[in-house]
Amino acid sequence: MRILGVLLLLAGFLGAAFVTVRTKDSKEKEWRSIDWTWYAPPFALGVVGVVVLRGTAHAGRTHSHKLDADLRTLESSLERIVVRLREWLQQRDQINVYDVHQRIDDELVEDLAAFVEARETISHVYGLQQYADLMSQFALGERNINRAWSASADGYIDEVWKSVENAEHLMSESQRLLRQYQAAAATPLPSDAR
Repeated sequence: MRILGVLLLLAGFLGAAFVTVRTKDSKEKEWRSIDWTWYAPPFALGVVGVVVLRGTAHAGRTHSHKLDADLRTLESSLERIVVRLREWLQQRDQINVYDVHQRIDDELVEDLAAFVEARETISHVYGLQQYADLMSQFALGERNINRAWSASADGYIDEVWKSVENAEHLMSESQRLLRQYQAAAATPLPSDAR
């Protein structure tokens, strides 16, 4: 279906380009007035192509098995991030500050990327406001992880642990919001509201 959408869109663009080129009369070397009715068929093809493309994109994002898998990814990756950050804070006396950036690379990057890859599911399942609230917390947490990485590479001990503490707090808040949304979605509506 997606290929059909691309072909229709391409046919619309090419058809409109052809109509534009044909508006010049090659014998008289003058421009004729534009007959807009010739643009209608290519325009219609392009619109149908866009509709087909949007429909296939939306269908792919909203398949329930994909949504379920993405929700599991969101939950598990966020859980691993929070657990790692808490472990580091508990072991901060044993961790060399110059090793933190390597730990971030080894233990957090994959989960951060997985969460970001699955993030659109939040808006599909819970709504745009919930997406904005959760992603604001997550993005701030990720920024603090990046700050800890930089501080570790430069050897700023206090900044590393301050950033890790901030990141743990923000990621825990993200986790709390996700659980809150899951609980609200699982709560059935009262019988009179149906």
